[in-house]
Amino acid sequence: MSSPHKLTSSEIAAQLRQMQEQLLAAQEEERMEAERARKVAEEKARREAEEQKRRQEKEAAKKKWRIEEVKHAKVAQKKLEEAEKRRQEELAEARRGKAREVVPSKRVMEDISDPSDPPYQEESTDDDSGRDEEPKAPKHKKRKGNNAQPIASTSSARPPCARTSRTRFPAIIAGNLKFTVPGMIESSPTPSSEKPRCRWTSAKG
Repeated sequence: MSSPHKLTSSEIAAQLRQMQEQLLAAQEEERMEAERARKVAEEKARREAEEQKRRQEKEAAKKKWRIEEVKHAKVAQKKLEEAEKRRQEELAEARRGKAREVVPSKRVMEDISDPSDPPYQEESTDDDSGRDEEPKAPKHKKRKGNNAQPIASTSSARPPCARTSRTRFPAIIAGNLKFTVPGMIESSPTPSSEKPRCRWTSAKG
């Protein structure tokens, strides 16, 4: 039986160096792996921080935009309220202007719309005893017989002249139109001490 081979000192030293190199290589690999893990963790943390910052900036911008939107909405609402207030004031002013216009009475409008109505004489409270009446035109009648001659009638050919400028049919001003009674031409206004005058137009104009 052969005896086992005894290692020389040089072989033992070589094996020791090899074992040391393997240990150093394993340690280096472990260190590099730890470095890679650290870098990955740092990159992940950096990305998360950047994402968080972007989210915060986005939320801040959205909040600022909402504040500006509310401010603009308030300004627009105020402008609308002012415009509505001005419109209401203009409508109120227009209504006041229309209320100041002269509006014809119901009786006068009926007289103007229907000329065939009998003349309406309003009782005057003024003293007309001292005023002269306008002479009445005679109405002719025919006599019976061969030599029939027209005779003057005591009846009036037209109704007495009424004081239309102040009592019966006052002139109505509506814009540029002036309404009077059909068949009568209104004279210019006269003082209270002077008798009013009027002219009657014939049927033929």
